[in-house]
Amino acid sequence: MEPDDHRLAHELRDLLTNLIRAAVLSDHPEAASYRREALRLHDLVRAGHDPAELARIRLDGLWTMAVEAAAHTPALEDAPLQVSRRFPATSPVSLGELVEPGLALPALEQRIRQAASTG
Repeated sequence: MEPDDHRLAHELRDLLTNLIRAAVLSDHPEAASYRREALRLHDLVRAGHDPAELARIRLDGLWTMAVEAAAHTPALEDAPLQVSRRFPATSPVSLGELVEPGLALPALEQRIRQAASTG
């Protein structure tokens, strides 16, 4: 992996982490800040990487790391359980959805919540 690939992977993992946080904490006061960060990272990914870099990304591995990172969010640990904190091994969100223009936050959050509820 080249340095730009590592940066892209890190940015995508952080984007997924913030989407998970926003989805699970949808009614929590901190959810808005996770949504803002997801949008910021989405813009960063779109502006800073080319299709060749994206083709080398393995989303399911990033998804697993994002689930682990989100699990250590204090607000998530303290929040009443609204959905299961168990997630499927494969991402319910596609790479295309993460890099296309206009991040569809409500739809992605809903899909992540559904994935958590079925685990």
